Amino acid sequence: MCPAPAKIKAAIKSKAIPSVWQETGILKYYEGIGNSCEGSVPEEFLNVSPDRILDVLGQPSLIKVTGTNPHARPLFVSTLLHGDEHSGLIALQRMLARNRHCGIERTLLILVGNVHAAAQNKRLLPGQPDFNRIWHSSAAHFSEHTIASRCIETARQSNIFAALDLHNNTGLNPHYACVANLRKHDLQLARMFTRNIMLFEKPDTTFGAAFAKIAPTITIEAGLSGDESGIEKIQSLIESLLRNELLPVAPIEHADADLYRNRHCVKLLPEFDLQFASALHLEKSAARPAEIMTAPIKPSINPRHRGIAIIREDIDRFNFLKIQSDTPIGLVTMIATQSQTRFPFEISDCDSCGGDLADNAESLPLGLSSLQAGSPIKMHKDGTLYLASGTIPSMLTPKRDAVLADCLCYLMHRIPWPNA
Repeated sequence: MCPAPAKIKAAIKSKAIPSVWQETGILKYYEGIGNSCEGSVPEEFLNVSPDRILDVLGQPSLIKVTGTNPHARPLFVSTLLHGDEHSGLIALQRMLARNRHCGIERTLLILVGNVHAAAQNKRLLPGQPDFNRIWHSSAAHFSEHTIASRCIETARQSNIFAALDLHNNTGLNPHYACVANLRKHDLQLARMFTRNIMLFEKPDTTFGAAFAKIAPTITIEAGLSGDESGIEKIQSLIESLLRNELLPVAPIEHADADLYRNRHCVKLLPEFDLQFASALHLEKSAARPAEIMTAPIKPSINPRHRGIAIIREDIDRFNFLKIQSDTPIGLVTMIATQSQTRFPFEISDCDSCGGDLADNAESLPLGLSSLQAGSPIKMHKDGTLYLASGTIPSMLTPKRDAVLADCLCYLMHRIPWPNA
């Protein structure tokens, strides 16, 4: 039975559901799904496609689905922080539809984030901040930071059991989970989803970083958006967490999972355009470095651009693989033919998130022995770009918009388990 409208109105005015949510118009609150009560989300939520979720919710929304066990601490789940990452929403819809009549044991709090971007199948829209970069006080100048602050407040007041942030990749990656620390319960939660676990300490403006201060939290990366295996794994994990009272306590052995730590973030410098080309052309260029790559180059229309970074279109094949020898991944061409070839990336140290390792690195003479020492991405004098031997990349993507909105990739290294 759904609560009476008067009770919902009283709850909205209560400390647990701050009225400022309604006053700002930034975040909408729903209690229940598909019932006749005032304040419940329409039943269409259970089967609407991601590009129509805006029609149902109207704005970013926090949905509370009350569990049958009043003593079980709630589970908090966020989805669609990026509007083109749909697997989390689909998994939640299937799980809720499956349990529509019998109910769920543990109360579930669902944040449905950037519904406006989802309507256009975009990560974010022009003028918007990244919804996964608003979870720190440093983002308070964005109106969307109100979403973060209200969700954090609700999570604290609700004494949540755990939190999941559901995402997809734009390039081919194995399923993996990110943690913001190496606490036992966070690692156990991650291992429930996958054996590939990434320690992701920076940036600290993410949902995962904020909620890790409240409860065990993981960020799930479930492959390409809409991939069935990723959807099924998300649904299975959520159903397990809604049933189980406690997270596993048995220690994880080193052989049971692979633990990585982010070391570098690779971003394209603003004075460069980005294009993708056939790997065949790049391989020919690497074999005969004196020749210019024959792939057609589209001229940049941005007057700020000084050069073009041309990356192999199958770049994502290297995700989570340890590079065994320096491997060509692209080529730099300068728009002004008389310009000296320049390095197109900013490679930031994730430990400090300050400064860079290879920004504006000078070109060196031809020959592998003359590549920039210690740089995870290297460049020949002719502009050929290489992933350095020993590098382990993740999130490499052949999607231009994703690179421009975030980064080309992260570079990792393996670390031992805390109890190893």
